[in-house]
Amino acid sequence: MTTGTVEQEIVRILREELLVGSERLIPLDAPLGELGLGLDSLGLLKSVIAIENAFGVQLPDDILAASGSLTAGRLAQLVARATHSPSADEGPSLPDSTIPPRHHRMERLAHSLASRGYIGRVLWAAARFGWPVKRFLFARPRYLVLERPLEHGSVPVTAPPGIELRPYVDADDERFDGLWPDFMKRSSQRLVARSLKEGAIPLVATDGERIVALDLLSREGARDEIVLGRSRAACWGLYLVEAPDSRGRGIGVALLGYSLQVSRELGYRAQLAAVRDDNKPMLAACVQLLGFRVIGHAQRTRVLGFTWWTWLIDGTRGHGRRLQV
Repeated sequence: MTTGTVEQEIVRILREELLVGSERLIPLDAPLGELGLGLDSLGLLKSVIAIENAFGVQLPDDILAASGSLTAGRLAQLVARATHSPSADEGPSLPDSTIPPRHHRMERLAHSLASRGYIGRVLWAAARFGWPVKRFLFARPRYLVLERPLEHGSVPVTAPPGIELRPYVDADDERFDGLWPDFMKRSSQRLVARSLKEGAIPLVATDGERIVALDLLSREGARDEIVLGRSRAACWGLYLVEAPDSRGRGIGVALLGYSLQVSRELGYRAQLAAVRDDNKPMLAACVQLLGFRVIGHAQRTRVLGFTWWTWLIDGTRGHGRRLQV
């Protein structure tokens, strides 16, 4: 298949799967995200899956976080270089847009067990008990460290219909119902309360009286985990959560874009964050929609409650009990 044929097929897939058959012109060099075609993070993820299925290939895992905007032309180049993957022929089907995305592994497990009756409930009870124990005994997640310069330009923020983006107020303490799945509610509320007490900058998205997304910024980093170098004049994206029944509407991306505006108004030159490398929707939102760039990677190892970080950021390697950014 020639490069031109691959490009034509990719444009067709983008139109059929994501633009509902629209004849809209899709330049090969136009970004697929917010500053170009206008796809959201779920749309970007769906486009990659659809192209993998159509061509029977496996595209690079870091495609949504790689430097530079993702375009139809770049996708064609990646497809031309990719090797055939038998698993891609059967590969993951497109995410059902009627089902809210489940970013947390335990949410995905709960959903998969929900249809298994009594056995599913028993397995879920065991998982809920074992999950915090496992995290205490051993965990080794890997993160990509991202930076969004704020000095030059900003991303336009358009809140979904009916959604208001604003700073947090004290009365919001009573409006968190439904923001977390039940199994995360208590620990998440403790995390938010502690972060606010330590000076975090809270921002919320509301749907009427209800809070449907929360974003926390930190001037210092993450408590006992991450330290920001003063020379960066940056704030840290500490925590972002969307209510499970409100996902897939672009609320989290809009709130994150709003946080960039707030960070700039507060005088910061950049916003930093660490995103798990398997959280592809968030990576797509940050890198392809909001202009973050990957400046390094880090790995956190936890054994019996003891935490140890190793990292490579801006070409500098390091290790220690706290991540130094």
